[in-house]
Amino acid sequence: MLHSRNFTDSLRSIKRAVLDGPAILRFFIYDLVDYASNSSVLKGVTDRESLISVITIMTHNIEKGLSLPSPRLGFGARNIGPLLRRCNEYIALYGVDDTIARAQGVLVAYSKFHKAADYINYPYSAEINQLLSVKSSDVRGGLKLLIREDVVNIGRAVPAAFFESRSSVRVFDQAMVADEQIISAIRVAQKAPSVCNRQSGFVYVIKERADIDAALAIQAGANGFAENVPTLLVITTKTKNFFGPERNQRWVDGGLFAMSLILGLHREGLATCCLNWSKPGAVDRKLKERLRIPRDRSIIFLLAVGRYPARVSVAQSAKRPLSDMYELR
Repeated sequence: MLHSRNFTDSLRSIKRAVLDGPAILRFFIYDLVDYASNSSVLKGVTDRESLISVITIMTHNIEKGLSLPSPRLGFGARNIGPLLRRCNEYIALYGVDDTIARAQGVLVAYSKFHKAADYINYPYSAEINQLLSVKSSDVRGGLKLLIREDVVNIGRAVPAAFFESRSSVRVFDQAMVADEQIISAIRVAQKAPSVCNRQSGFVYVIKERADIDAALAIQAGANGFAENVPTLLVITTKTKNFFGPERNQRWVDGGLFAMSLILGLHREGLATCCLNWSKPGAVDRKLKERLRIPRDRSIIFLLAVGRYPARVSVAQSAKRPLSDMYELR
């Protein structure tokens, strides 16, 4: 009997491989071509967005060094030289803006750290001073001081009930969602961790009825309530912000950004429902074309957003036992 069952299972596995294998291969090839053609892994630094990413990576490396318990005097030479060159390249091409201001803020902190230790001949001191002489509107970056008691008290002021009270909602009040509420939630999402502070998350806020209907028809997972969705967010990441082996990082950063956005919307008193975007390449291209989303954006998922009705029934979505979710070691 056991031999017969194993044989049947083997036949089923072979059948699944024959039926599903070609589709899985197509998905793999689409993902491969998408990442290779839209990231900076092959193209390198060729435009403003990829140059901003490189400057941000090197800037954040210096910030991280400054935040260590005992930074080494003279640290960071390997990053500072290329950072200065990239900043000067950026200024020549695009002028002085927030990208340069952030880099300047970090270099100000780097200079102050060395001067406080009477270490005057720190790496690239003259070149740093030259870049700092370029006026920018708002120098930001470097270090900030956290007071443990302040942070702990803020965290304790937010009860677990805030997180536990959120549910996926599929019935919305039809009053329009204020732009200010969505923008406020996006501001919250900006605090989501991202690799080297690259902040690749980007939201398309869809409010036109025809665009919402078309997008949800393509997504094909909102049957029964699609016509009731007053606002639709398409949450994406900028693929060209990633390099080399970071092929999965866009999904990680995008997921962190998206969850923070959902909690930001919850804070605004808005109801949400996540709509899955695990789609074949043809469907991915179709939505991007319909909503005029650039090819170099990776869609994380769609998010239905609206105001709560006075009363609404939602799926209970019972959770597994807590003990299934962790292992203490």
